[in-house]
Amino acid sequence: MAGPRPLLFARALFHLRGYEPQPVTPVALWAWLQQFPSAERGILLRLILSIQVIRKHEAVRIALDKNQQILAALAEDGIGPERVIYTSLDETASSSHVMLNELRNHANLTRRKAKFCDSHSEFRMAKLTTHLGAGAIVYVDDFAGTGNQFSDNRNRLAAFIHGDFSEFLILPCVCEEALEKIEKLGVETRAGFVHKAEDRPLRSESHHFAPSERDRLLALAVMVDAKWPLGYRGLGTNIIFDRHAPNSTSPLLRGNVGQDRFRGVVPRWDDKPPKVEP
Repeated sequence: MAGPRPLLFARALFHLRGYEPQPVTPVALWAWLQQFPSAERGILLRLILSIQVIRKHEAVRIALDKNQQILAALAEDGIGPERVIYTSLDETASSSHVMLNELRNHANLTRRKAKFCDSHSEFRMAKLTTHLGAGAIVYVDDFAGTGNQFSDNRNRLAAFIHGDFSEFLILPCVCEEALEKIEKLGVETRAGFVHKAEDRPLRSESHHFAPSERDRLLALAVMVDAKWPLGYRGLGTNIIFDRHAPNSTSPLLRGNVGQDRFRGVVPRWDDKPPKVEP
């Protein structure tokens, strides 16, 4: 690595430290870079440095802060934590479940007699809301890209909400595409920040790279995945968490599912091939 690349390499390595699905070691980072022409490796390292990494302590801090804001507003209306139903989304062990568990533990929600449910427990939601009659439902997640997953889960659950309940969504980050869709449902979003298209270097709205540099990166992304070079629904998001990368992260960074054609530098857990027991 001639010129400034050794410094870029070291900075990229430090930037992605602690990524759980696949630790970003010097060997792993170099193996990823070697899949691409040497002339492109500098710009690829710069792409890594453009990623916003949300670490666990930051995600928890945001959730705690947003939750306290919601509880304070509810208290003014005479609604205490015992009338708040905290709800996770999607399957058990999903990032939503993880975030809700962190919030429950750090905010002492069990001791404060808050209620808990998940979006697949329709009978429990019906029972809780019928018993309480009024209060609030707080959905907890870490990221919303298109907003489709949240909308599908919430709309399925809505028929089982009986009574007068305000609805909130707590999460560290929401894409601008998801924000409007979620709020049309009457759910108030409380996010750490909104991830705009202009903040995503592979999108045409962004000025992070010169157009010619972005074209070079897009060509590499197409080489990895011609159908979805910018990830799910073409979002091209530029956010990763310690625990995972959203599926809207470009395959240029994630690699392909199975990691057999292109190895990613930040693959998701479900991008990696299953371990074969000896």
